[in-house]
Amino acid sequence: LTRDGQSIGRKLLRIKIVRHDHGGRAGFARVVLVREIVNGLIGSIPFVSYVYALVDSLFIFGHERRCLHDYLAGTKVVTAASPRRRYRRPAETPAARGSRPAASSTVSHAAPSD
Repeated sequence: LTRDGQSIGRKLLRIKIVRHDHGGRAGFARVVLVREIVNGLIGSIPFVSYVYALVDSLFIFGHERRCLHDYLAGTKVVTAASPRRRYRRPAETPAARGSRPAASSTVSHAAPSD
């Protein structure tokens, strides 16, 4: 979460957590301490947890589509770019292809004459 802004589930959904102000990496303090621990502590208070959970969930329908815990941490959830391939298959060279017959470019398709 702190390095990429993604958990395994977020990687599967292709979303990630970034800072709201500049879109950069959110960091440990925002992602783990505020979004997870503070949010969990508020949610553990009897009776307050029900109201907090309802309000937190309803905030997603706001203009910025950010939940209450996003506002507390100064973060937002965005669509992540598709993962890049780290390794590319090397281009085939004539030597790597072996001894394949070359395609002839002078093939005649004319019908035989009588």
